[in-house]
Amino acid sequence: MAMNEEDAMTQIEPTVRYLQKPGSKHIDVILESSKWVFSLCQDKEEEGGPGSAMELIKGDLEIFVADLSAVDSLPKPLIVTFLDHLKSSTPIQLYLEFIVRSLRLQDSSFHEKFIQIYLLEVNRLHGLGRLESGQETYKKLLAHLEDSSSYSPNWVLGRLPPDSMWQARAITLGTIGQHETALRIYVEQLNDLRSAEEYCQPIYEKTAAVDGSVFLCLLKICPRLNVSLVDEQSEETPHPYARPSPYFHPAPTHPQKLPAL
Repeated sequence: MAMNEEDAMTQIEPTVRYLQKPGSKHIDVILESSKWVFSLCQDKEEEGGPGSAMELIKGDLEIFVADLSAVDSLPKPLIVTFLDHLKSSTPIQLYLEFIVRSLRLQDSSFHEKFIQIYLLEVNRLHGLGRLESGQETYKKLLAHLEDSSSYSPNWVLGRLPPDSMWQARAITLGTIGQHETALRIYVEQLNDLRSAEEYCQPIYEKTAAVDGSVFLCLLKICPRLNVSLVDEQSEETPHPYARPSPYFHPAPTHPQKLPAL
C-alpha cells in the first residue's frame, strides 16, 4: 500500500533533524544523505501528480532553510546545484524563492537560475495544456523581472522565446533603457495601451517630471496603430485605446515641467 504524505513526513523527520546539525564542513555527507529524503517526494509526485507532495517537499527543505546557524552556514551554490539535478523542479523553485525573497541574496547566479526555472516551468505547463497554472507561474516570472536588479537583461533576452512572453521581454528591455522597443511591444504586440501608459508613469516620475520623452515616445507610436480596431467596438464596450488617459491630459499647473506635445 502506498505511503500517505503524513506517514512519509513522520518517516523523514528524524533524518531531516539529523542533517540540520553537521554544518558546512560536512556538506557532501548532507547532500548525499538528502537524496533518500527527496526520493520520497519524487515518488509522491509520481503517484499524485505535480504539487501533490508540496508539504513533504517543504519538510525536506528544512534541511537547507531551517533557522539554525549550522544550516545557515551551508554553501548555497552547492545546494542549488544539488536541487537542480532532482527530477522535480518544485524543490529548487521553493529554495530559490527562499534565498531570493526571504534572505534577499543578490547573487546574480541565484536570480538568473530563478528566472530559468520559471521559464522552463511555464513552457512545461503550457505543453501539458495546464494553461491556468502556466499563467500563474508566468505572473511570478514577471514580478521577479520587475522587482530584481540582480540579473543580466541580455542574458534574459537571449532566453525568451521570439514569439511569446512579450511582457517579459518588454520589462527586461525597460531595465536597459530600450523604452521605445518596450512600448512597441505593449502597443503593437499586446494591444494594451493602458499597460503602456503604466509603464511610462514610473519612468516619468523618476525624472522628477522634467523629462517627458517616454510619453512622447508613446505618442509617436500610437498614430501607427490600426485605428480600424476602434470602429469594431460597440459603444457599450469601447476599445481600450479610446479611453481617456490621465497621463496625456495633465493639469495646466507648472506647464514648464510638462512634456511638450
